[in-house]
Amino acid sequence: SILYLKTEGLYLRDIETGSEVKVWDAALDDPISGYENLDLSHNKKLLAWSDHDSALLAFFTIESWSPFQIELLTTLPLAALDGAFSPNDQYYVSYVYDITEEGEFTNPELYIYDLDTLYEEEFRGEKYLDLSNFDQEFVWISDWN
Repeated sequence: SILYLKTEGLYLRDIETGSEVKVWDAALDDPISGYENLDLSHNKKLLAWSDHDSALLAFFTIESWSPFQIELLTTLPLAALDGAFSPNDQYYVSYVYDITEEGEFTNPELYIYDLDTLYEEEFRGEKYLDLSNFDQEFVWISDWN
């Protein structure tokens, strides 16, 4: 199965049959945009969903793939983009930006989240690297090796 985003929400497509099912609705006043990203943990039990426009990073647990069921674990109020789980699923890394009143992205930083603390009330990431000297148009995370 392939898990992906479309304007109306989160979808699951069966590769063999081609059938598509919407598994999570987008808010009526907040359709999915190009600044949203998904990353699935290697064990296929955690989903990270970053919504840069709304400045939210959400973590879900996948309860079942058939039928598909997810449960929201936590949300963090920050503008995160392009995340990746570590190969052992112990950490998650993403870019974090500040958003100015004019809607511009500033102060890019790389944050690492220790997923052993995901279920704790004070779950937060730690700044790992300041990226302000990098050209933001050419910085992204695609995988962690």
